[in-house]
Amino acid sequence: MALRMVLEKLLPRFEAQGIRYALIGGLALGLLGVGRATMDIDFLVLRDDMPVVDRLMTELGYECRYRSENVSQYVSPFAVFGEVDFLHAFRESTLEMLRRARKQEIFGGTPRIQVITPEDLIGLKLQALKNDPSGRSLD
Repeated sequence: MALRMVLEKLLPRFEAQGIRYALIGGLALGLLGVGRATMDIDFLVLRDDMPVVDRLMTELGYECRYRSENVSQYVSPFAVFGEVDFLHAFRESTLEMLRRARKQEIFGGTPRIQVITPEDLIGLKLQALKNDPSGRSLD
């Protein structure tokens, strides 16, 4: 997956539309100094912003393969653009995570991206493990 190319398409659109988001998952781990290969991009997004996110993702050629109260998964028909997953922020804990997120440089400074705190990333990983006792969710 061409992470940089996808982020360079998404982030300006998120900013222009006022999407409240933060990077989570494997790419966030990498930005926080924990090396990990990742094959997708994961975001925490305010649930109220998801209709706009859905429109943006569709305009970029992504198909929504799965949607629930908590998550949405978008997949491009082109492997190079990969998969982008969204965790919907609507509970107080995830809303607080969005408030605590901070801009950070990525790819040498451009673009800059909102990233959740290390503590919040650990919290999400622990919650994922609780929801999936097999351990597949734990990095």
